[in-house]
Amino acid sequence: MSRTTTKTRAPKGTVSIRWDAKRGVYAASQRNPNPAAGGPVRLKAYAKDYDEALEKLRQKVERARRGLPTAVDKSTVNGWLDYWLENIAKRRCTPKTFVGYESVVNAHIRPLLGERRKRELKVDEINAMYDAIVVRVRTTSKGRWNGISTARLAHRVMHTAFQDAYDRDEVDRNVVDQATPPDPSDAKRRAIAADNAKLLLRTTYQHGHPYTVALAVLLFTGVRLGEVLGLTWDRVQLSDRADGTGGWLDFEWQLQSHSKKHGCGPQHTDETWPCGKARGFACPEGYFDFPLDYEHRHLVDSLFLTRPKQGGMRMLPATPQLNAFLMLQAQKTLGRPDNPHNLVFIDPRYTDEIRPLPPRYGWVLYKECAELAGLPADLLVHETRHTTATLLHEAGVDPKTIQMILGHTDVATTMIYTHIGQAVAQDALNKLDAFLGIDTTTLPALPAA
Repeated sequence: MSRTTTKTRAPKGTVSIRWDAKRGVYAASQRNPNPAAGGPVRLKAYAKDYDEALEKLRQKVERARRGLPTAVDKSTVNGWLDYWLENIAKRRCTPKTFVGYESVVNAHIRPLLGERRKRELKVDEINAMYDAIVVRVRTTSKGRWNGISTARLAHRVMHTAFQDAYDRDEVDRNVVDQATPPDPSDAKRRAIAADNAKLLLRTTYQHGHPYTVALAVLLFTGVRLGEVLGLTWDRVQLSDRADGTGGWLDFEWQLQSHSKKHGCGPQHTDETWPCGKARGFACPEGYFDFPLDYEHRHLVDSLFLTRPKQGGMRMLPATPQLNAFLMLQAQKTLGRPDNPHNLVFIDPRYTDEIRPLPPRYGWVLYKECAELAGLPADLLVHETRHTTATLLHEAGVDPKTIQMILGHTDVATTMIYTHIGQAVAQDALNKLDAFLGIDTTTLPALPAA
C-alpha cells in the first residue's frame, strides 16, 4: 500500500514525515522539545523504511528530552555505548536485561573507560576495569558481595557492545576478546544439602507458613521464582487420580516488576527531575519503556506477566507430593471471584483484596522460611534451582535430563538442542519426589488466607 506524498504542514509539536523522492528516503521531523539544551530547532531523521525513519526520530526526540546531544559521537567508549544501548541493546534485550546492562554501564564502565577512544582501547585497561569493579563492589557493600558477578556482567556487556561495533566496522577488532574477566568459581551459588531441603519444606509446612506451597514448587521443579509467582490456575492441571499422578504445570509466563521512566522532561544538573519526584514511578507523566514487540500483561502497579527465559521445558509434570501441596493452595485461591487474574499465589499482606506476590517480597518470605528451619539467613531464593539440580543428581537422574528440566545452559552446548519427553521428565521428577519423601497425608492443612 503506497503512502501519500502530499506536502502538508504538521501542527507544532507533532511528527511530520514525507517521502524524499530525490534521495529515495523517508524524511521524518519534529520540533525539538528541549531547544534550550542545544541542537536544531527541528529534529530530523532519514531512512528508506517508513517505520525506521519514525523510530530514528523518536530516539532523537527522547535524547533531546533528556538533555542529551541528538547527534551521538561514537568515537569514544561513552559515545558508542550511548548508541549501542539505544539502537541495538534496547531492541535485542528484554526490558529487565536492558536495565541491568544500562545500570552496569552507567555505574562502572562509563566512570572507568568512558572517555577512552574505542579504537585505542587496550586489553590491560579492560582488565584493570574488572579489578576496579571488584574492589568497588566489595568496599561499598562492606564485604557482603564479592563483586565477581558484577565484573563478569561488565565483561559480557563490553564484549557484546564491541562485537556489534566490529560487525559494523566501527572498530578493527573486538579487543574484549583478549580480556580476562574474574574467575566465576567463587561467584557460583550454593546448593542446599538434601537433608536441609527436606527440613526446610517440612518445617514451613508444619508452621503453616503462607509461602510453603510456592517453596514446594520451587524445590520440586527447579524453575525460577518469577515463573512460580506468575502461575495462574488455567495453567495448572491438578491430578484427580488416586495415586496423585497425571498433573502438570505450564510455566508459560513469569511475574516481573518493571520500573517506570520519568516523562516530565530532562533531568536537571543536580540530578533532580522537573516533577520533583525522585522515582519514575511517582512521576505524573511516568511511563513503562517497553519495545513494541515485547509481550506482556499488566496486572497491577509495576507488576507484569512476561515471557520467561527460554532453554528449559515450559510444561512440567506435577509429582504426587507436589500435587498434594497444590491441592492445598487450590483451597485458598482457586475459583475465587475476587481473584481477577486467576493467580495461584497471592500476597499474604493483603486481606481485603487479592494482589500478586511481588518477587522482592518472595525473597523476604524465603528468608523467613529459612530462619524457621534454622538454616543460614544468607540463603538466596535462586539457590533452590541449584538445590533441585543437586537433588535430581543424587536421586540418580542423568545430567542431560536435569539440564532440560531446569533450562541450564552450562552443560555441554550440544545438549541444549536435545529435547526430552514428558515421560522422561515424569520419571525424573518422580525420583525427586521419592528422594524428598515429604508425607503430605500426615501433616495439617494450611490455614485459609
